[in-house]
Amino acid sequence: DVMVPRPETEVVVDRALACIQDAARPRVLDVGTGSGCIALALKHERPAANIYACDVSAAALAVARGNAEALQLDVQFLEADVLADEIPEAVPGNLDLLVSNPPYIPDDEAESLPSVVREYDPDVSLFAGTDPLRFYRALARWAKALCRPGASVVFEVHAAYADEVADLCRRGGLSEVAVAEDWSGRPRVVWGRAPADENS
Repeated sequence: DVMVPRPETEVVVDRALACIQDAARPRVLDVGTGSGCIALALKHERPAANIYACDVSAAALAVARGNAEALQLDVQFLEADVLADEIPEAVPGNLDLLVSNPPYIPDDEAESLPSVVREYDPDVSLFAGTDPLRFYRALARWAKALCRPGASVVFEVHAAYADEVADLCRRGGLSEVAVAEDWSGRPRVVWGRAPADENS
């Protein structure tokens, strides 16, 4: 029902924690939470944070809730589709951090994936269709609507499209946009900040 968490996502968590280190009770939304690994790791490290997590898959949310219960971590989970025309009312705003590891593999790369990935990870967690930036375009819209001034966004990305995601974030009005490498030296994390005020 969920993608098996990968070591690369630890870099996302580390960057996310750095982004909220100065906030006493940060409000965080993890979009496309899957197993809940990002949201739960953040809650474990920052117990006072208000952590929310959403996914389009009810089955994935059931796994995430089970993991939260097993770890005794209070994360609020909700069902929401980032590709929907309207942002669901249940999704929280005034965020200090929007973090996501969305589907980013183009459909035409499916046959090149290892068989263990194709057999065990659900397609909904892997594939972005014909546009590898599809989910990042939606996430940029959510960031603009849901993040408070000066908030951070942190995205895991396909190494081949890291620069394109970074450019998309800049065009969407984010500042301090940067790209970080994973443990193997591939560009896999993009982050930035919402303008400090509407005139930024």
